[in-house]
Amino acid sequence: MARLIPLYRLFGNGDHFYTTNKAEADQAAAGVYHFEGDKGVACYVYGSAAPGTQPLWRLFKDDDHFYTCDPNERETAQAGGYHLEGVVGYIYPHPVGAATTFYRLFNGKDHFYTVNANEARQAASGGYHFETAPGCVIAPDITWTMQYDDIRYRPLKIPNSQVDLFASMVVHNKSTTATSHVQSTLTNSREASFAWGINEQFNFGQSLEISATAELSVPGIARGSETVTATVQWGLQVGSHQDWTETKSQSLSGGFSMDVPPGGWSEARGTVNWADDATTDFTLILRASAMTGQGLALNGTQLHDLAIGNEENIAVPKIGTTTILIERKGTFTGSYGGETNVVVEDLSGRPDKTDDAPQYTVSGGTVQLPG
Repeated sequence: MARLIPLYRLFGNGDHFYTTNKAEADQAAAGVYHFEGDKGVACYVYGSAAPGTQPLWRLFKDDDHFYTCDPNERETAQAGGYHLEGVVGYIYPHPVGAATTFYRLFNGKDHFYTVNANEARQAASGGYHFETAPGCVIAPDITWTMQYDDIRYRPLKIPNSQVDLFASMVVHNKSTTATSHVQSTLTNSREASFAWGINEQFNFGQSLEISATAELSVPGIARGSETVTATVQWGLQVGSHQDWTETKSQSLSGGFSMDVPPGGWSEARGTVNWADDATTDFTLILRASAMTGQGLALNGTQLHDLAIGNEENIAVPKIGTTTILIERKGTFTGSYGGETNVVVEDLSGRPDKTDDAPQYTVSGGTVQLPG
């Protein structure tokens, strides 16, 4: 599988040196070379042959590294004393998607390569002269944009729950002869907290910044037809981990009817099965696009090849023209209000019948009390 990987740029002892081998780059930097450019990355090239690309050969002679895709030019250089060091990567011969010219300049001793036209012109005014560019590469100044596309949940798991009182009502029938038939609804609300956490880190390479907006909804986690939603906006740096929290007022209710005997007291108590540790695993699907600092959009294949080139286990289920879908695994944790129940109890004869519950007095007959 072809991957877009960094081509590192270093300079030392009058020589510009480029390699896709990070260990080789670090070894050179430990000697006379030092990294240059955007965090040491000159551009992105393919680590293996991809459709429409050609090999970029590296040659060396007298403290000068020389890079070319032209086999005739390579043979001429070898005949002139350059030693072939192998293929450093694969690049496009012409602009494709976000691929841009990889300028080549020479000052008589050093070959210099850059995607930055201003830098190339500056070098040309300082003793270098332009030569035929070997091909086109992806510039390193890439900004990713990710938008929420979908979220898929596994079944909700509720390991522990408890029965909590959410409302109560005490009714006293002051009639000494008639039974009261009472109807009402117990209502209340309760604050619940929810958190989404991405388990997988984003790691898209040396110089990539990621921005995203997501609206994460969990159907059925709140009571009835309600959903709990968190609108998430984040700027993820390389390797960062993010959690998002949201609170929501969950409405709780339960209807009941009860008969209160003459002179009697009765209480209705509404309870809810409440859990603070409901969890479910989810897959967050993001629609990703990317653009270079030159305003060139990566095509879908380049997005895919760059993403997998810098993150080993990334899942890319769909490749579009200028976007890809990326999957991230995560875990949702939230409070959960389950079934409600109303229990009616006759309090007649109990000395503690006048407790903290709202109290209503009726006088027989059928009574509809407010909830």
